[in-house]
Amino acid sequence: MTALVTGATGFLGSSVARALLDSGHAVRALVRPGADTRNIDGLEIEQATGDLTDRRSLERAVRGCDGDRPTRGVLYAGVRPAIV
Repeated sequence: MTALVTGATGFLGSSVARALLDSGHAVRALVRPGADTRNIDGLEIEQATGDLTDRRSLERAVRGCDGDRPTRGVLYAGVRPAIV
C-alpha cells in the first residue's frame, strides 16, 4: 500500500509517516515548494511537490496511492484545500 501523507514535514505528519513505514507501507509526502524537510530527511519517502490548495498538484500526488493520511489542519487561516 502506498499512502499519501499531507503535512509530513511537520511533527505529527512525520510521526505518521514513520509509523506507516514501520508497518511496511510505502509513503509519499505532499511537500510545499521550499518547505523545511528536516523531519523527513533520511526516510524512505517519495516527496511530491505541491500544495493543498493546488488541485493539479494534489491529483499528481494521489496518483497511484491506496490511501491518504491528512495530518494538517486544512481549514485554518482561510485556506481552502482543493478537492480531488
